[in-house]
Amino acid sequence: MAAGTVRAPVAEIFSGIQGEGVFVGRRQLFVRVADCNLACRYCDTKTMLPAAACRAETAAGARAFETIANPVSAETAAAVLARLNGGAAHHAVSFTGGEPLTSPEFIAALAKPARKAGLKVYLETNGTLPAALERVLGRVDIIAMDIKLRSATGERNRFAANREFLRIAQRKDVFVKVVFDRRIRDAEIRAVRDIVRGAEKPVPLVLQPVYAAKLPEKFLLSLHGRFSRVLDDVRLIPQTHKTLQVR
Repeated sequence: MAAGTVRAPVAEIFSGIQGEGVFVGRRQLFVRVADCNLACRYCDTKTMLPAAACRAETAAGARAFETIANPVSAETAAAVLARLNGGAAHHAVSFTGGEPLTSPEFIAALAKPARKAGLKVYLETNGTLPAALERVLGRVDIIAMDIKLRSATGERNRFAANREFLRIAQRKDVFVKVVFDRRIRDAEIRAVRDIVRGAEKPVPLVLQPVYAAKLPEKFLLSLHGRFSRVLDDVRLIPQTHKTLQVR
């Protein structure tokens, strides 16, 4: 399918600093898909979804934006990414959302020019759409897979889908991320440990406190200990881009 005919609803395209997970601090290009199959109560992009138009940064770091009508063609998005990539050194194109796997053909269409430009293809996903992942896996380099907990999101747990998703994702460079607050339940801790421990290769687990939650150090250390007694690579990493006040 030609890139000009592949379209997706996009909230914004911009250059920024990766603020979550094991690649925190890396400069990346971000494509925020304006669609999602979940509605997490802590979501920080609800006001962008759905988006009547896409905000596209005019130059890397300029924080000036033009408006592009939705749905955006992959051809147009690729041109924006090429323009932004010329203005700074970027590690990857990060497909985020919303949920980018609601538009797998769009990701696949943009992946080819991104790789040709020397960029990694970074997929940030809620880990609930394994069939869609299969369709784009060959075009993706890094997968940041969330396991969404009912205690934090208000959504039902989808552990069976998470397990199948990780089975597929572990063929790539993958890490698992869990956003949590004080309401995290024992059964959720056990389920996450079992899912990550069941992978065929070691997979890092990132524990990320809900940004607005003020959690005491004793609680954080105890939670880290409960995961690290079973898993080898457990990291507590907050949302650093909010602390730095950068996108």
